[in-house]
Amino acid sequence: MVFIALPALQRAQRDSQRKQDVSKVSSAIMNYQSNNNGKLPTAGVAEPPEENGDEGAWPGGCGEKTSVTANSACNLIRTYLNNVNATENEFKDPNGNSYGIKIFNGLANYENSIPTTYDRTMYVITGVKCKNDGAGGVEAVNNKRDYAITFMTEGSGLYCMNSGS
Repeated sequence: MVFIALPALQRAQRDSQRKQDVSKVSSAIMNYQSNNNGKLPTAGVAEPPEENGDEGAWPGGCGEKTSVTANSACNLIRTYLNNVNATENEFKDPNGNSYGIKIFNGLANYENSIPTTYDRTMYVITGVKCKNDGAGGVEAVNNKRDYAITFMTEGSGLYCMNSGS
């Protein structure tokens, strides 16, 4: 019986750490807003590197520091989620694989990309808040400075966190 329960317990512990990592992304966005007159990052994509690939690899398109300004997702990872002089990506899931981030401006753009499986990607959607449906869904709001972060966990479904939570 222990052999059956142990993998579920380990998965739950990894998902708990991932939820804490979502909080780190929210803090990074708040720091970004502080440095950019309250503006949220614009739409951008930083795909997670291949799983079990080069540990500490930068997400796709984020390898060169010069490319950071062109992609808000890369900027968030390189500037706000890593140490200033980091030579490798420190923003990794509990398995040691780098996360990715996708930033969507508005609900319509996100609806075609809602995660259905665990893919190590955090989804930041501006102008929305988490629904209280327990399913991790989001809904549009009037305040364009609000945002939600969704993340498909390994074992407990779609997790959603509101800005400032």
